Amino acid sequence: SRRSSVAAASPPNPAPMIRGGIYHAVLQTTFEQLRGRLTEAQLPNARSIALGALREACAAERLAGRDQEHAALVRELETDVLRYLAFAASSGTVFRPAHFELSFGTSRDDVAPVTLGGELRLSGRIDRVDLSPDGRAAIVIDYKGKSGVAARRKWMDGRTLQVGLYALALRELLPDVRVAGALYQPINGNDLRPRGYLQKGDDEDRGDIV
Repeated sequence: SRRSSVAAASPPNPAPMIRGGIYHAVLQTTFEQLRGRLTEAQLPNARSIALGALREACAAERLAGRDQEHAALVRELETDVLRYLAFAASSGTVFRPAHFELSFGTSRDDVAPVTLGGELRLSGRIDRVDLSPDGRAAIVIDYKGKSGVAARRKWMDGRTLQVGLYALALRELLPDVRVAGALYQPINGNDLRPRGYLQKGDDEDRGDIV
C-alpha cells in the first residue's frame, strides 16, 4: 500500500551534501591561500594546499560508516579536487577568485534579501565570485554536480535559473562591480567546462566555456 511504502522509505542520504560542503571548503581554502588567479606555475602549490585542507576536512567529517567506504569517498573527493584544479589552471582566465560563500537574505547573515523588481525578493548563497584584474568586473560561479549543469540556452526551459538570478543579485550586493558573466561550474565528471554566459570583451583569452 502507499502507506506502507512511505513508512518503509529510507531517509535521504546526507553523504552527497557533506561531500559538496567539503569540496566547497577545500576550494575556498586553496584559492584564499593562493591570493590570486590559479596558473600552471601555481598548480603544485595549489595541489599541496588542497590536499592538506582535504585531509583536515575528512578527518573531522565522517563520509561513511565503514572505514573502507569512507576511504573510497575520500579518494574520490581527492581525484575530483585535483582534476578541477588542473582544469582551472589551464583555462586561460585572467579573473581571480575573490569572494566565497557570499550569503544574503538568510537567517545566518545580516544582509537583507535582494529585490529583483516588483515584489520578487531573493535570498541565497553565491558559491564564488571571480574579479577581473582591475576589480571592476565579476563572474558569478555556481558549483554543480555534472547532472545539475545547464547551458545558458536551456536555463528557461529547464528552470535552471539559479546562477542567472545570482548575477542579478550581485549587482545589488556589489554595486561598484559590473557583472560580466555567470557560470555553472561542474565539480565532477569528465567534462569540467563551465556552462553559462560571458560578455564579449571580457576574459577573451579563456577557451573553456561552453
